[in-house]
Amino acid sequence: MAKRRRRMRVNWLRLTTVVMCTVLLVAAVVACRATKQFSDGDRLAPNVSIQGIKVGHLTRKQAAEAVDAQWAALLPREVRLQWDGGETTVSTEELGRRVLIDQAVERAYRVGREGSMVRQMLTQVRALQAGAEVPVKLELDQSKLKACLQQIGEKVY
Repeated sequence: MAKRRRRMRVNWLRLTTVVMCTVLLVAAVVACRATKQFSDGDRLAPNVSIQGIKVGHLTRKQAAEAVDAQWAALLPREVRLQWDGGETTVSTEELGRRVLIDQAVERAYRVGREGSMVRQMLTQVRALQAGAEVPVKLELDQSKLKACLQQIGEKVY
């Protein structure tokens, strides 16, 4: 009787092990397939934002349009510079300001698409849980900025 009970316990453990391994294998295959399908798609990962604008699930074009309309359009068009005894206002166009939205969209698109399959999966899970925020860089034309500051310097001195 004890032998039979031990044999049944061993068989039960084997069956449980086989079932658990099968479930884990199926889950791994499904996760890899989902990651590959996402990586080959044209939409941004869920829960991704650019400058606080939610762009998850959007195409790159839609994301760029959303950021341009909801964030870039609200940026100031002028900068006020103050110094002891004076101030002036300069347009951002005079400074050669460029808003690099397309670069930010490309960085947002790469969320969950870089590295090994495991790294991609982990990044996608992290983005789902905590979100991923991508900043937009602003550039000023160095020669225009220098010329503007020289003009101001002439007024001050």
